Amino acid sequence: MPAHSSVPQATLVTGARSGQPPDCIGCREPIEVKDDYWTCWSGLAIERHVLAAAHGSRRDPSKDDDDDSCALALRQYWQSLLEAHGAALFRLDHDAGGPRFCAGSIPLHAGSPLEILDAKGGWLAGRFEYLTSRWTAHLWVPIGGWGEPQAALVLVDDTVVRIPDR
Repeated sequence: MPAHSSVPQATLVTGARSGQPPDCIGCREPIEVKDDYWTCWSGLAIERHVLAAAHGSRRDPSKDDDDDSCALALRQYWQSLLEAHGAALFRLDHDAGGPRFCAGSIPLHAGSPLEILDAKGGWLAGRFEYLTSRWTAHLWVPIGGWGEPQAALVLVDDTVVRIPDR
């Protein structure tokens, strides 16, 4: 796969904007550019191609609560695009054996190779490890230096990952 792929990413748009987003993927209504909204896009950050958009969290006065259904619809769309690119979201899940880190629905094992998507659309390869004392996960990445030094990156929920050679 090329160093920089077209794996879709999702971003909350706030503040200054340029252009009108497409209608909301969740409710099919127009999005006010003065409001915060989500976009799903591909391409380089400087040349984004918006694939879909959704309203951010909106107040539902009838329920006295926030309505996130539009953002959730975009998230489902985004996850289906990730799967089509062989990628998934990293998360801590639970199964019959207790907590378990997963790439989408695939359980991860300590020492397994794993790649994470960087902000520029490239993949950073390393080795997956975790600590059960606080359920924290790391990607150990080889770096240059004397011997074979490695740096540990903390992995958080919703990091875009893929399992190489799968």
